[in-house]
Amino acid sequence: MTTVTAAIIEKDHLILAARRGPGKDLAGHWEFPGGKVEAGESHEACLARELQEEFAIKADVGSLFGESIYTRSETPIRLVAYHVRHLSGDFLLTDHDLIKWATDDELASLTWATADIPLVQKLLAERRNVSTLSFYDHQAAPYFEETHAIDLTTNLEKFTAHLPEGAHILDLGCGAGRDSLYFIRHGYRVTAVDASEALARLATRHIGQVVHVMTFLDIDVQDGYDAIWANASLLHCTAYEIKTLVPRLVTALKPGGIWYVSLKYGHGEGYDARGRYFNYYTRRDLRTLVGKSPLYVVDIWEETKPLRGQDQTWLNALLRGESKAHE
Repeated sequence: MTTVTAAIIEKDHLILAARRGPGKDLAGHWEFPGGKVEAGESHEACLARELQEEFAIKADVGSLFGESIYTRSETPIRLVAYHVRHLSGDFLLTDHDLIKWATDDELASLTWATADIPLVQKLLAERRNVSTLSFYDHQAAPYFEETHAIDLTTNLEKFTAHLPEGAHILDLGCGAGRDSLYFIRHGYRVTAVDASEALARLATRHIGQVVHVMTFLDIDVQDGYDAIWANASLLHCTAYEIKTLVPRLVTALKPGGIWYVSLKYGHGEGYDARGRYFNYYTRRDLRTLVGKSPLYVVDIWEETKPLRGQDQTWLNALLRGESKAHE
């Protein structure tokens, strides 16, 4: 396997992308700049050298960003990306015919070299998460007041009707803690998590137990929960994230366990006026996602209700993990 390095260089919230020039492999495709690691060379030294050779710039190679494995070639490629700070130099082009300081939307629209695509998806997911999490951290108190008393009794009862007495529930993205408190008061064991530290503090006081500050991808448990409650939380995940997340959550769910999810109904993705990222789903989208996992649909339904002065349609589903009876 050939190891190749790549640079994630940011300036004014823009990311550097470089287009392979005519006559080069993958001419016309965009990539994160870098190059092949030579024998005895560290990744960091390789990347600094390649940036000097390709662009005549000096750079400070920082922390590891991530890696991608590409196997659809005679020689598999391991692409390892690092955060890089541009120190000096004017970006003279040799192997590339164009560079672009790209916005998130531009990054998503470029024709990327296949090995770079997972890194682009990871980068966009992280940047979108920062924007969304910033809202919840800075608006925790008003969000808590807006949501802690919303009545979801009908959906909560649909969910708990499938649970054994004293079931252990993972409240995934618990927000104000409203639903966790309902479960606790009805005799269930609850593990509540939220990515916003500020919101978790408020929810901790509200439910009388610790709300753990964790992202969805921090969940690393096997057969740990009888049920997962994901109310209006997974809608903040990109399509790339949720494909990674679903297998992880299936692993965390006990065989035959139940999973409730609510998502905004619609098509596409985008940001709302508050700067939060949303990914919208139809019944078909949800069934396609479930169909690629060891889950099956118990029930799926839509409901429209007022939210901040206008109607909002939600897609709800009860899913069940496979048990021995379904294997």
